[in-house]
Amino acid sequence: AHRPSMSSASMNTTTFHKRANNMSFSSVAATPTADDNNDSSAIRLADFSYDLRLESIAKYPAVPRGSSKLLRVDADGNISFYDNFTDSFGQFAAGAHIVFNESKVVNGRLNVRSSDNDEALEMMILDMGDTGTDVDCIGVDLKVMLRRIDVPVGAKFVEASRGMGTFEVVHVDGLWEEDEHSNGNGTECTVRCIAHDESIKTVGDMLDAVGTVPIPPYLDREAEESDAEAYNNVYAAGSGSVAAPTAGLHFTDKLLREIGDGNLSFLSLHVGAGTFKPVIAENARDHKMHAESFQVSVGEVRRIISAMEGGNPIIVVGTTSSRTLESLYWCGVKRIAGLDGGSNDLSLGQEEWIPLLDDKDKSSITAAEAFRALIEGRTDDDMLRGSTSLMIIPKKYEFKVVENLITNFHAPDSTLMLLVSAFLGSGEKVHNVYEEAQGRGYKFLSYGDVCLFSRPRKCM
Repeated sequence: AHRPSMSSASMNTTTFHKRANNMSFSSVAATPTADDNNDSSAIRLADFSYDLRLESIAKYPAVPRGSSKLLRVDADGNISFYDNFTDSFGQFAAGAHIVFNESKVVNGRLNVRSSDNDEALEMMILDMGDTGTDVDCIGVDLKVMLRRIDVPVGAKFVEASRGMGTFEVVHVDGLWEEDEHSNGNGTECTVRCIAHDESIKTVGDMLDAVGTVPIPPYLDREAEESDAEAYNNVYAAGSGSVAAPTAGLHFTDKLLREIGDGNLSFLSLHVGAGTFKPVIAENARDHKMHAESFQVSVGEVRRIISAMEGGNPIIVVGTTSSRTLESLYWCGVKRIAGLDGGSNDLSLGQEEWIPLLDDKDKSSITAAEAFRALIEGRTDDDMLRGSTSLMIIPKKYEFKVVENLITNFHAPDSTLMLLVSAFLGSGEKVHNVYEEAQGRGYKFLSYGDVCLFSRPRKCM
């Protein structure tokens, strides 16, 4: 496999982390405990990385929406390049059923002041979890990063611009470590809203009034008014993400109408900062994935089953949608095997799929069978809800649902590089595709261009 080389015009895994550590608002992972030299199952991120050139990072989205470039890798490994996503996607969408993550981004970055010394600092929401934006502010707990080290339990902070809310630290997880190129280290903690302005009723009211769009720090600019629209999908509904499911940013209302409502399904996985947490551990399997909440209606699951059984290609928009569908599959396998106790609260651990995959009887269950087990006895309006920490890794993971994946170009130190390498079956393949795309002027990361990958035939 190709290993990235160091150069002044590009960033490999280590350099990207140093130059844009806080892109993922992440704390540094613990020192790996696995004996990588003796573990044949170890996953070394350097084997699945590439050199990211600074000029390849898109600071703003393509204008108009949908005019981004498209890179296509078909099931035979052939690579094609298209100048305009909207103009070219229709040929691939014909006859397909397309699945989107409709979670909407909250205004998750706030400025606060310490009540003891009036110090101004950033408070960034890391994960909304199951907290809805419609819940009352008073008493709500939020997982945040405060841009100050050694914040103690009991410390209080007041929203800085208008004094709209007061937050008390009720639990401290530990240091939020960044580097000299970032905005400084901080504290990962849980805060509770203990007071707010009488005009504020809900968490959503608070964030809408004083929060800003949490655009990635690697953009190296403040959020602008245009980001409120640009950093959300046109179909976004149900706020809860602290980072955008960006593969959907390329779709316009017009394109969705052309595809047709009958060919679309929507689910929701609220994206937390953990999705983009850089992998620091030498063995990527030692990297801890944070759980993220998802939900999908039984009616949508039935539509997806119908498309599968009708022979329609399934195109999944984004890695978050992919992880949700693959998680639903393994939850269905657990249900069939009697391993979940019939609970309505679905859950999947980081590597819980491995023993299920290794059991041929369980791994031979089809996606339609697994999905049907989850919706048995339910009405279309019922919701499947749960959480997933699924980590998709190369050399081991077998995709059970996703046949075609729409996804942006990812950061070199992310678990998403592992996911696309697993999907295409080779870190070397992804490395070569990314290098050629950069050579052709494609733009990378959240506001960049887009890929359409099909699972290699040998993997299907």
